[in-house]
Amino acid sequence: MRILTRYILREVSSHAVIGVALFTFIIFMRDLGRLLELIVRNSAPVATVAEIFFFTLPATFTITLPMGVLVGILIGLSWLPIAR
Repeated sequence: MRILTRYILREVSSHAVIGVALFTFIIFMRDLGRLLELIVRNSAPVATVAEIFFFTLPATFTITLPMGVLVGILIGLSWLPIAR
């Protein structure tokens, strides 16, 4: 792998991971109320709530992965120096 390719991949991937984590957190904030209601009002076991949480991860990643990669590309490539 060439040096420039590794540099670009490192810049983009670090920002993409942060973007995916942030967007996943934002998407799960809307479901957090329902999950907490299951625990508090219905006395559901934590294992059941964790199972629901992990079963919703694939559907959430179909939304957040493209958004996070786009943010990673935009931020990562904007930091590259312009050769003149």
